[in-house]
Amino acid sequence: MLVELVVFDRSAYELSGRLFPNVQSYIDEQYAADQAVQEYCRMREERFSRVGAAPTLSGALHCTQSTFQEYLLELIRQRNLKNSDVYHGANLSKQHFSKMLSSKNYKPTKNTVCALALALHLDHAGADVLLAKAGLLLADNIRFDLAVRYFLDNQMYNIVEDNIALYENGLELLGTQN
Repeated sequence: MLVELVVFDRSAYELSGRLFPNVQSYIDEQYAADQAVQEYCRMREERFSRVGAAPTLSGALHCTQSTFQEYLLELIRQRNLKNSDVYHGANLSKQHFSKMLSSKNYKPTKNTVCALALALHLDHAGADVLLAKAGLLLADNIRFDLAVRYFLDNQMYNIVEDNIALYENGLELLGTQN
């Protein structure tokens, strides 16, 4: 069992006071249940139009693109980052990051992929591609997803500050898995 004690100083408390209204208003403005279904359908249609219809199941299974792990490593290489920069920036343990890269059947959680997107300083579109590689997407009717979109849209890539804002809004923290 892992127990973490987080103590915030006065500057962190003041920062949360400035971030809370912005994040809350963004979530309120973007919260729409119908949008999630429309977004899912649009992304699914785009994926099938890019791949094209395969005549057989065997053909469809051979049309796979790069895996999540391959794509993540490519992003790290393109940005000239070290693995340690990424897992520290995503608030992930070295062991978790290593397991993610070495296990072929590893399926990351949305929380983990969002933390990685922020650590890689991806924009909204880049984060959507990374999420899609993991079989995930950000929905318009989930408060956590809206908060992550807010961080991406406003280039808020400091995971500690982002987690303070998430905590203030009663949401799950980014990258807290081992």
